[in-house]
Amino acid sequence: MTRHMFAGTLTPEGFVSFYEEVLPLKETKNTIIIKGPSGSGKSTYIKKLATDFENEGFVVERLHCSNDANSLDGVCIPQLHICVFDGTAPHEVEPTVPIVEQTFNAGKFVDVDKVLLNRDELISLIAEKKALSQRAGNYLKAAYNVYRNNTLIFEGLMNKAAINKLSMQLVAGLPTTSSAGKGNNRRFFATALTPDGLINFTDSFLNNFFSSRVYKLKARDGMGADLILSDIQSAANKRGFDTESFFCPIKPSKIEHLTIPELRLCYTTSNRYHPLKVQVYSKINLEKHCAPMCKYESEIKYNDRLFKKLASKSMSAMQASRSVHEQIEQIYIRAMNFKKLDKAYQQLTLSLKKAVRGN
Repeated sequence: MTRHMFAGTLTPEGFVSFYEEVLPLKETKNTIIIKGPSGSGKSTYIKKLATDFENEGFVVERLHCSNDANSLDGVCIPQLHICVFDGTAPHEVEPTVPIVEQTFNAGKFVDVDKVLLNRDELISLIAEKKALSQRAGNYLKAAYNVYRNNTLIFEGLMNKAAINKLSMQLVAGLPTTSSAGKGNNRRFFATALTPDGLINFTDSFLNNFFSSRVYKLKARDGMGADLILSDIQSAANKRGFDTESFFCPIKPSKIEHLTIPELRLCYTTSNRYHPLKVQVYSKINLEKHCAPMCKYESEIKYNDRLFKKLASKSMSAMQASRSVHEQIEQIYIRAMNFKKLDKAYQQLTLSLKKAVRGN
């Protein structure tokens, strides 16, 4: 089975990356960090590796690129305690424990002289891409400020006592303790704002294979769902259960979804941005704990429209940035020695599998 998620994405706070905590260091047997320019086959190799392990029956976590959700920036096979990442900007990853974490340099298969033939064009394209990325980020910041206006409205209407009571009830429903000691929390994004629109992978980890109970919290930002999920996550970790928190790309401090794998238990926020298609165990409507919002209805609708418009402008800039990125890739692709690179990737796969299987 395969799970899909993002370990990093563009947010109003800039690019936020959780790559260094995909797998706790104490659980890692082998991590490969691939360095190299655009066009050096990093995503293609990671995809092939993911498929190999999927075909062998392992649960595979595909870490998608938020600039192109069809590409992969990483793969993790938790059962084997291995990860392979694209360790280049904007999600730089560096080894902290040599041998356990190794770097593979795809850049050594680049013909430097061929790249230098396009030096001026490359410099121009890199500058253009940087400017477009900044523009995308600025529009996203503006969109967040509008989004925040509605959040403040809902926070003012929220019945905090009712939310706290509900949170305590859900925490009380957790088992008293696990035998594992203090639990760890892994952080991801299930959703990302991409050049192709809002991409949502929530359903890939809320299905029956991974979850026997799914609690759906119907709420908009400011209605308290994130506070409840944060309380459950903290309580579960204290009781020894590992958790996975999935954060909001518009507000990366806010938990949108939470899983407790050992208990096959999930809590998810459902709203217009990520509607659910899975069967749920319990539905919890937080909107009923808010005071009537008719007084603010026109302002809420205005903010929604403006947010959508600004988010669309951000995505347009992302599209333009990706187009420039593809031109940069072509320069490096023409300079790559793929025959030697492919052989090196094959050797990397063999050594990785040999290491995790102890052969």
